[in-house]
Amino acid sequence: MKTGRGKWIILFALSCSTGFFAWRYYLAERQFAAASFVHHQIETTQKSYIDGVSDVRSLAMRLNFLRGYYEHEMQFVTHPVLRESLERNYRQTLTNAMVVLRGLTNDLGNDPDAWIDRYGK
Repeated sequence: MKTGRGKWIILFALSCSTGFFAWRYYLAERQFAAASFVHHQIETTQKSYIDGVSDVRSLAMRLNFLRGYYEHEMQFVTHPVLRESLERNYRQTLTNAMVVLRGLTNDLGNDPDAWIDRYGK
């Protein structure tokens, strides 16, 4: 009788540990997927809208999209190294966008909100 009970205890412990590791894998995978998506949107904004910008309105609309997308997806990224890297790239993209916008029109300052309110909606 002890032998059967021991097998069930071991089976239960293995099931719990497998479930725990599967859950941790899911969380890590979701985090890296969110980081990858954010990175892709930052790169797209930099390459297609800042480096190859055609007009102020499209860049302002893209910044509005990028800001919302960034804020939503970053809630899933908790790893400090990933988060810091993405934040640095995001801030650099905003800075680059402000330089381009100020070069195209009158100066509305360094606040992306002012540009988005005027041109991006």
